[in-house]
Amino acid sequence: MKLGQRLLVFYFLILGLVGWFVLDLVFGQAKPLVRQSAEETLVDAANLLAEIVAEDAANGQIVITPSLRQALNRYAGRTPDADIWGLKKDRIHTHIYITGPTGVVLFDSRGKDEGEDFSRWNDVHLTLQGRYGARTTRTDPEDPSTSVMYVAAPIRDGGSLVGVISLGKPGRAIEPFVQQAERHLMLYGGLALFGCLVLGVLLAWWLSRRVNRLRRYAEAVANNERPAPPVFRGNDEIRDLADAVTAMRRRLEERARLEDNVSLLTHEMKSPLAAIR
Repeated sequence: MKLGQRLLVFYFLILGLVGWFVLDLVFGQAKPLVRQSAEETLVDAANLLAEIVAEDAANGQIVITPSLRQALNRYAGRTPDADIWGLKKDRIHTHIYITGPTGVVLFDSRGKDEGEDFSRWNDVHLTLQGRYGARTTRTDPEDPSTSVMYVAAPIRDGGSLVGVISLGKPGRAIEPFVQQAERHLMLYGGLALFGCLVLGVLLAWWLSRRVNRLRRYAEAVANNERPAPPVFRGNDEIRDLADAVTAMRRRLEERARLEDNVSLLTHEMKSPLAAIR
């Protein structure tokens, strides 16, 4: 295998390993980063709604007024028709429920769980203890795609904790953004690897070309030819080697010239020495 081919193979192996490691690391972080961003947004929204609900609290109890219920139901039924970085959002995916101080559901935007005891769910349980409450639960335990991320915020009336409001975001609503990010990473990562491969091919060709010029020059010197020294741009080891080969050729030529002169002198002195003898 020629030098350029060896350099290209080793370069491609190193580039492939580094590229695989980086892309694997980035892909591993893409989904958690999107989920973290969604969780941060849910925390802000939960605390905003907690303040709105607290406005109707009376005598240390949450009051779900008809206007509040209607507003939350209208919110759940809205069609945003939003274009988010090329992805269409045509419905509200956020699930909202409000529990009292004992964890009993007072309002559910889906209208399914009102009256149920949610005091053991982490989002409600931890918030009632004055801590940050969050959980991720699968609606189908066997299907990871059915997971829903919930965050909660405390509802306070005059400094007293009177309930909890929880907001849930299904994983299926986040998945398109994760897939879009992964597609972009694959595209740009592939383009970057292809560009690096092209640069590697050019580098291998450039080095092989310089080495081949030096090799042909050395072979010509070895065949007692007098080729012109190759001219290399840049000050690198190949140019130094070419200069060394040129210096060696000149020394060999001087040595050959000296040997010729000695042979000629010896030949010219044979006749006088014979006559004197």
